[in-house]
Amino acid sequence: MGLRFTLTRRNYEALPEIFTFVEQEGIGRVCFYHLVYSGRGSRIAKDDLSYDDTRRALDLILHETAARNRQGNRVDVLTVDNHVDGVYVYLTLLKERKPHARQTWEWKGVCGGSFRVRALQVAGDPWAPDPACDLTDEEIA
Repeated sequence: MGLRFTLTRRNYEALPEIFTFVEQEGIGRVCFYHLVYSGRGSRIAKDDLSYDDTRRALDLILHETAARNRQGNRVDVLTVDNHVDGVYVYLTLLKERKPHARQTWEWKGVCGGSFRVRALQVAGDPWAPDPACDLTDEEIA
């Protein structure tokens, strides 16, 4: 059984409760989706997370996942629709001086600037910056 959850400014603060629910119900996989501004998502683009809130949400997801793993509660946790999440996790592990971080993933050039449809919907140009990219220019370089 799995749970899918789209992160917005209206619900991301409930992440600890979502993790508790997943644990209590024995759910084996939880997927946290970033809002994509196409289809139904285009109608609620104004509810997307800010840059800072996206980082807070990712930090909460990392913290909650690690805490449960330490307790032996293994759950597959995925973030979906923001290609820079893997880079953010990698950089976070480096900052925390996790010894396996450098071996985990060589990411440069992988995220491709994140999700092109968000750039297209907001700027009218698919090659414009993704407004939901939560990496700084220094982290991208």
